[in-house]
Amino acid sequence: MTVNKLCIWIIGSNSVGKTTQARLLHEYFAELYGVQPNPQLIKIQDKGLEVKLTTFSPFSVNLGDLTTSQCGGTDTLGTKNQIISAYNLALQISPVVIVEGIMATGQWIDFLKRDGVHVILIYLRMSDDLNFERLRNRRAIKKGINVEEVILTEKTKDNVIGKLRGFESLYERMKNQCDYFMKVNVDQRLVFDVFDRIKIKLEKIILNL
Repeated sequence: MTVNKLCIWIIGSNSVGKTTQARLLHEYFAELYGVQPNPQLIKIQDKGLEVKLTTFSPFSVNLGDLTTSQCGGTDTLGTKNQIISAYNLALQISPVVIVEGIMATGQWIDFLKRDGVHVILIYLRMSDDLNFERLRNRRAIKKGINVEEVILTEKTKDNVIGKLRGFESLYERMKNQCDYFMKVNVDQRLVFDVFDRIKIKLEKIILNL
C-alpha cells in the first residue's frame, strides 16, 4: 500500500485552541512548500448536502469554514454526513487534510482511517480552571461585555468538565488506532509555544513517512 495522504485529527474541549492550531498548521504546510498562505472558502453541493472546505494552499485543506473569526472549521458543518462528505472531497483535492473533532466520540476513526491515509491524532489538553477562563473570555467577546460580567453557572462548569474528561478518554481509546499520536498540554503556554511543540513532533513524523 502506498501512503499518499495525511489526516491530522485535532481533538480537545471548547476553547482549547483547535481552530487556531489548525490555521497555524496550514500556514506551516504552505510555507514548507514555498507558497504564500491564502485561505479560500469552497462551498460544494454533494448529494443534496452543502459541504464547506477551506484551502490555504494546494497542499492542505480544512473541513468546514476556517475563514471565520471564531468557532470555525468542522464546527461549521452541522451533521455527521456533511463532515463525512467534506472529508471525502478533501482527500480528493489535497495531500493533507486537517479535521478538528468537536465531539468526543470514537466514531471519528471509522471514516478518518482509510487505505493510503496516515492519521495523526493531536490532543490539546487543558485544565478545568483555564478552560473556564477561556470560555468566559469567548463569551465576553461574543456579547461585547467585560469578562468580569460573565458568570458561568455550575451546570455550565459541569458540562465543561464532562467534555474535558470525555476528550481525555477519547485520546486514550483512539491513540493506538491512529498511526501517530501526541498529547500537548496547553496550560500556561502561549499559542505559538503550543504550535512549536506540535511542529517539532510533526516534523519527526513526516521524516518517517
